[in-house]
Amino acid sequence: MPGDRLERIIQEILRRRGDLTRQAILQLITEKKKTVGAGFLTDIGAAYLVVNDLSLELSDSGFNDFVLKELSPNMSAINIQAFFLSTGKLRNFIKKDRTEGVYRSAFLFDEGIVVRLLLWNSIAREDPFSTFAPGEPVRVSNVSTRLNRDNILEIHAGPKTKVERLEPSIYGNKSLDVVTVSPSTITYQKRGLVVKGFVVSEPRLISFQRNDNTTGRALQFSIADSMGSRSPLRVVIWSHNQAYESLIRSGMEIRLVNLDSRAQPSGLIELHGSEDTQVEILAQHQETTIPEPQSKPFVIISIGHALQVDHKLRRTALLGQGGRSYTLTITGLGVNLLDSFKVGDLVVFDDLSIKGNEIFLPDTSGHIMHLKGESHQELEGFKFTVQDIPKVKAAGIVEVVVLAKPTLKDIRRKEGTPVLMGEVLVGDETGETRLVAWRELSNAFDGLLPGARLLIYGAVPRSDGRGNPFLEIRDFSFIERIQS
Repeated sequence: MPGDRLERIIQEILRRRGDLTRQAILQLITEKKKTVGAGFLTDIGAAYLVVNDLSLELSDSGFNDFVLKELSPNMSAINIQAFFLSTGKLRNFIKKDRTEGVYRSAFLFDEGIVVRLLLWNSIAREDPFSTFAPGEPVRVSNVSTRLNRDNILEIHAGPKTKVERLEPSIYGNKSLDVVTVSPSTITYQKRGLVVKGFVVSEPRLISFQRNDNTTGRALQFSIADSMGSRSPLRVVIWSHNQAYESLIRSGMEIRLVNLDSRAQPSGLIELHGSEDTQVEILAQHQETTIPEPQSKPFVIISIGHALQVDHKLRRTALLGQGGRSYTLTITGLGVNLLDSFKVGDLVVFDDLSIKGNEIFLPDTSGHIMHLKGESHQELEGFKFTVQDIPKVKAAGIVEVVVLAKPTLKDIRRKEGTPVLMGEVLVGDETGETRLVAWRELSNAFDGLLPGARLLIYGAVPRSDGRGNPFLEIRDFSFIERIQS
């Protein structure tokens, strides 16, 4: 399918530049790859730079490959190839004409992406996914896309929709691992999550009153990355499969398919499931592990610039240990504590506490951080490429080429106030993605031109409401411009 996209870009250039031949365009792409650096861009990334050199703007039409990561709102009569994740029970709803209809939710997935498919009326009753196993390839034809009330992209079936199982020997089955996340990475609200972790509390039953005044049952427990984790998430499975009451036990490693993450008034994230949630036991009872001692060195991944926030000076660094990244924020005169350290340094602390992914120091006026040498080998563990973004679990380091001029725009928040967002298309030899910065951090994009090579320290892998992966820079990030 990437080849289809490249072909469509070439066809669009030919359509708009009649003076060019196909061979000439391919030659421009080859030359662009050589100019930027051999082996550093895909043909598609180089094609984007050629489009920029020719002062052309690509239209959206005709460039979607109709895999999940390429979907956009308001597409109609399209075919989508993906992999089956899960399906839910038949539910009733009231139509606009006051008659009763039925629908069923299903979830499709691909690399790092999960999208909800809504089946209506006759096709919902047929339950076309009843014989599918998770990970099987599927084609869903004659569907449309739209944004729901939460501004999340959904796929909607229609009267002519057809569900077709594809041949695994040709298209392959897909492991759930490509969309499975760990509890510590869930920091925002999302639907259709697949979560793997350890049950760190004994499950207990709770009762609740439904809207029809009947009493329901829910199963509640906590899940974390490991038995020794300091930041577990609460899980509540409403109207659950009763078999789970005797199946799930503290110490087990499990995978939960089809959960929603929800932010509570306190700001904490919880995981909520339903009778459609599935539980997979990955390992039986595990002995509680002892957390790693805090004296183990951290490697410095990035150190951000000092910022003035609420009339106070603040500076944040990103540190790594054991494959996880942590932020350390210092305010006031203590920001000078970071001046004597650089990327790749190994540091230990006299005293610290960790909450979630944040490091807190009791005192920053003295010499509480100590240099213990440097390790570029440790740093290598936090480097990734564009194609890795959906599966990367920690902020790290990525090298990219700028593919288009940066843009700045005001984004309206729910309460109506605007916030500045900077955005630029970047890529490497594995693919293309967006790089995003908010508010004053967007100043980092000033002066960027197509073809510039960047080394981004403290790049945060993210996924938007449509499941599309992208990169974000934060207050601990900084961008180094590499001379070609």
